[in-house]
Amino acid sequence: MFSKPAFNARRFRQLWPTYLIDWGCCAVFLIASLCLELVMPFRRHFSVTDKEISFPYTEHETVSSVALVVIAFVVPLVLLVAINQVARRGLFDLHQSVLGLGLAITLTTIFTEIAKITIGRPRPDFLSRCKPTVDQDPPFSLSTTEVCTWTSNYIKLDAMRSFMSGHTSSCFAGLGFLTFYLAGKMHIFDERGFVFKPLVCVLPLIGAALVGISRIDDYRHHWQDVLTGAGVGLFMAFFSYRQYFPSLSSPVCHRPFSPRIPSETLLEDIEREDSMEPRNESGKGDPTEVVVEPSEPASTSQPNTMPGV
Repeated sequence: MFSKPAFNARRFRQLWPTYLIDWGCCAVFLIASLCLELVMPFRRHFSVTDKEISFPYTEHETVSSVALVVIAFVVPLVLLVAINQVARRGLFDLHQSVLGLGLAITLTTIFTEIAKITIGRPRPDFLSRCKPTVDQDPPFSLSTTEVCTWTSNYIKLDAMRSFMSGHTSSCFAGLGFLTFYLAGKMHIFDERGFVFKPLVCVLPLIGAALVGISRIDDYRHHWQDVLTGAGVGLFMAFFSYRQYFPSLSSPVCHRPFSPRIPSETLLEDIEREDSMEPRNESGKGDPTEVVVEPSEPASTSQPNTMPGV
């Protein structure tokens, strides 16, 4: 049985301050990632005759930066809220799921940005951006960016950020977390063999894979960049999910881990409620649920009211 909305809100006000460090880490990761966008990546040597980096430059990407934010964050966020409302899981479950989503995306983003600027792999359309002034490399050597005639500073900054695909890693982080959340709520490993459960859970991953394929089609990334980005994003999604939810094989995988404050604190607050309000005396489990103790069974004996008997 689920608690009243006011009861959930009051308990939630006690719980959320214990997760300020988690939210702070997400904010730091996000700000650091935005700052790393402005850092010039490692200037790797290249060959002006390399066919792998000679593809044309695509002006309009299939998945723009705005579309990426919608697909990787907004869509999973909306679906997490919708699932929470349909399943009536309460504010604590919603908080844990949104926090896990934020952690997955920000961890993935900063890891991806660090890889981009330290590896500095040329994109498949690098030579179309570089527009080299020579058609051959120096004898017994490779060319450097000194031979490039960049048309803009953004193109120069972005030309050697191929590894790994940020679009792919972010989508697999956000939609991957949604996949794990769905799998937990549906008890995908309950050993009952419902085919529709894995089919529903895999749909977000198909969407993320399509985004990765579009990055290859737009000549923004090599296939290795996309494959690595998918693996990193999915790993971060799983890592973040397991910080707040149990294993998918657990019989209570639909519930988040217990709150970070002692259960006695919650029980003391419950005792201030109306004596008729259901009470949770278990002291553990889902903090947004209450357990109603069964009342004593009514006596089946009837008083003897017959006169003279």
